[in-house]
Amino acid sequence: MIARIAAAALVTAALAGMSPAAVAAPLRPAHSCEAPRPLDTTALQAAIASLPSVDVGAALVRATGPDGCWEATAGAADRRTGAPVPQDARFRIGSATKVFTAVVVLQLVAEHRESVEYQVEHRFDNWTPQQYVDEAFKEKPEAAPGSQQHYRNIGYIIAGMLIEKMTGTSYEDEVRDRLIRPLRLTGTSAPGNDPDIRGAHVHGYQVMSDGTLRDVTRWNQSFGWAAGAIISTTRDLDVFTAALLGGRLLLPEIQRELFVVPAVPDISGKAASYSVALQRFQLPGVGEIWGKTGGRYGYLAGLGGTADGTRRLVYGVTANDAKNGDNPTPITQQIVLAGMTLSARQ
Repeated sequence: MIARIAAAALVTAALAGMSPAAVAAPLRPAHSCEAPRPLDTTALQAAIASLPSVDVGAALVRATGPDGCWEATAGAADRRTGAPVPQDARFRIGSATKVFTAVVVLQLVAEHRESVEYQVEHRFDNWTPQQYVDEAFKEKPEAAPGSQQHYRNIGYIIAGMLIEKMTGTSYEDEVRDRLIRPLRLTGTSAPGNDPDIRGAHVHGYQVMSDGTLRDVTRWNQSFGWAAGAIISTTRDLDVFTAALLGGRLLLPEIQRELFVVPAVPDISGKAASYSVALQRFQLPGVGEIWGKTGGRYGYLAGLGGTADGTRRLVYGVTANDAKNGDNPTPITQQIVLAGMTLSARQ
């Protein structure tokens, strides 16, 4: 579907004489994290007060609502040294990468499991997108095209390949030039085959089969690539989310694609919940919100908000079994609920 939409819209943009840089409104940084009145952050503080815990080492949170913004960190950036977590610390955002990928594809529209041990031992391998696709297509189709929704990485690997095919440049360059630089996301990168997290960052850990913890911060993310490789900060994720939900990255007719969920069941038989880039949730006391969670070994992340962007929440958490455990976890559920209902003290 993405390829078809992209191809059609590229033709439209070309016929209209529009260049890629000419179709979206000028970008500007989001407002600073300040509150005009004291905010009631009791629930948010309680959600992260126990860190570091046995299962979760650190958390970085930034929540924005009509009454202002609040950000904080908790836990240890490095379990070995016990160093505190800087607010601008970088972390792997996992599948929240998909939102960045989808935005690039939608901008072009306007112009066009294995064991933990195996994964850790092979964390510096270089994967090409074609290798990933070749492996995926060894399997038979799960269902007829368009009849079910199944959240998988493969669609976004293909989307990354589509970006490169349509632009003639690398996926990493397109993310940098279309999103990172215009939005001044100074702590964000699409690292390619670089296994390091450059700059201040929190360490990620994975519990092994024998119960020991292993530092898995350094990891070549080429296997996840356009579906899960991006590194970011809470500030940058908030700026990106504000720009996206605020309609500053996409034309209005393309913006609507963010909130269109196909009327089909997902693979479990429940109603589908994913759009092109985001997932639809119902949050008690708030209503419908749109966002994306992500997990890489050592890290959990999330971004989202109300469709109009007036309430937003982004977070990064280091969890001992981030990739194989539940996402959302109890602590991230507390963070999301507390953050999205943030309000000023009366």
